[in-house]
Amino acid sequence: SLFNVYLAKLLLNYLFKQPDKAVADASLAAEYAQAAIGFMMIGTHNFYYSLALLAVYPTADSAEQAKHLMQVVANQEKMRKWAHHAPMNYQHKYELVEAEKARVLGDKDKAIDYYDRAIQHSREQGYIQEEALANELAAEFYLFVGRRLHPLGCEC
Repeated sequence: SLFNVYLAKLLLNYLFKQPDKAVADASLAAEYAQAAIGFMMIGTHNFYYSLALLAVYPTADSAEQAKHLMQVVANQEKMRKWAHHAPMNYQHKYELVEAEKARVLGDKDKAIDYYDRAIQHSREQGYIQEEALANELAAEFYLFVGRRLHPLGCEC
């Protein structure tokens, strides 16, 4: 039950743009993750934990950045395996985290490619909440780099 409580707090804090709190909740949930092994909630935790770490990455000091990136890489290794066996559930999650990772590391082209893939694959699999999240994160990225899109999807 404690894993579920911290997971719910992680989701809420991340979605309400409080990534520092989300990272703290993700860390607490990780302490109880053994109790949830085998449940899809583990994948959700992994996904939002990585997104929260990448959200705080730009404001962290260099030692914290390295630690955060190591955790994201470890999370992504698991996600890659899950995506291989169940792409309908995990491929778009893997791609969205890769997009955010490319964003914080300054790889604009890779970020754009992964955002587009995450949006497409989440739409194809019916994960509308994660399609919306991928669109939101892509839009924030485009605003940050100064790229504008017309409401019909063409670049302006």
